[in-house]
Amino acid sequence: MSVKISVIDRKDKPIADFTEERSEFSKMTVEQLMRKIIRSSEYLSKKKFDINRMRLTVGDAKGLALSDKRTLLDKIFQEETVVKLVFKDLGPQISWKLVFLIEYFGPILITVFLMIF
Repeated sequence: MSVKISVIDRKDKPIADFTEERSEFSKMTVEQLMRKIIRSSEYLSKKKFDINRMRLTVGDAKGLALSDKRTLLDKIFQEETVVKLVFKDLGPQISWKLVFLIEYFGPILITVFLMIF
């Protein structure tokens, strides 16, 4: 038995379509699915797209978001044979480490800079 996965964007433009065996699909995590979508999509693989920019929802744009990348797909799609996912590009993302550095060292550096001049 196989599972057909169809990925579209918010304007119903197809991004990727592929079929996965049920046994392989049940062992997959959301992160592995995202990487497979990037590999199978000519547009995303050409842009060297990162999975941190990707948001997937089930069914439609307001459906269940696949936010936890460690979740097994078997827990989300138990007996479904056709899976429709909606893709959204979240844009460039910055890391939490950079946020921490800006938040804590930014005021210190600004204070030192103002004291010098």
